Amino acid sequence: MRIDRGNDFVLLTGDEPDRARFREIVAQAMLLPIYAGGPLNVGHLRSGALGFADSPLARQLQADVTMTRIDANGVEAWWFCPSSATRAAPILFFHGGGFVCGSVHGARGVVSALATAFGAPVLAAGYRQSPEHTFPCAVEDARATYEWLEMISSAPITIIGESAGGALALGTALHAARSGRRRARAVIAFSAWFDLDMTGPSWSVNRGKDLVTPAMGRFFRDCYLDGADSRSADASPLNDDLAGAPPLLVQVGSHELAFNDAAALVAKARRAGVSVEFEVYNEMPHGFVKFANPIGDFAITRMVAWEAHVCSATS
Repeated sequence: MRIDRGNDFVLLTGDEPDRARFREIVAQAMLLPIYAGGPLNVGHLRSGALGFADSPLARQLQADVTMTRIDANGVEAWWFCPSSATRAAPILFFHGGGFVCGSVHGARGVVSALATAFGAPVLAAGYRQSPEHTFPCAVEDARATYEWLEMISSAPITIIGESAGGALALGTALHAARSGRRRARAVIAFSAWFDLDMTGPSWSVNRGKDLVTPAMGRFFRDCYLDGADSRSADASPLNDDLAGAPPLLVQVGSHELAFNDAAALVAKARRAGVSVEFEVYNEMPHGFVKFANPIGDFAITRMVAWEAHVCSATS
């Protein structure tokens, strides 16, 4: 893995054999219903998302990780506990899926990989999905889950979110800081969707490079918001006041449609005085970490190392 550090971001480029293998993975993924350009309806997208999660392309639940369903302040959630756990401080995870077709079951592979890598229990929130439960239901469930975890554990909480879950992770941390609750220790967001207005130039420039399409983004947004303002801070953290946010790690693929959303949020957070690490994974598409691949493995090791540095700096 080649690592080039610039002034504003870290560019990480996989070795050519790993990049070639990932191109093969993308070609295979494009044959799956979720990415093959089928009808944009909820049933097709949900079955496609589960089909991907069950495919050999996706990370699978690791044998040393137990998955236990619980009720977290009225929100269905699951503990992922690795047998090799070395710490008690929990991690709170919010899955992706555009607020429409995601689930903890669909994310089980990447969650169990995180639990093993961090050596920590991970609580994955099964927040309500749209269009049955529109905005702000997901936001409310994310906050309720954090408050439940805060009640049952005195340890610092790190929040991790993927795609739509990245917006929930950052928004939850900001709400906790403003409402006088315990401040989250850190937020890690990968392939995050920070701007539901979809105004960044990468939504056009990266069309055809990413696995997902602008049409899918618009469909997810419209199902979720149901007429609510996409520019509201609770919907799009890019429009929030980021002052007071905990240390933030943002990981994004250079081929992602929402690449510029991530870059804009990082710049705004830095102007607000937030400690931010911005990692760009060269040629990687949306959700590259959830695929079984060495480049995604390396991204997870970077998450662990970054959080350990944050812990040492704040202890």
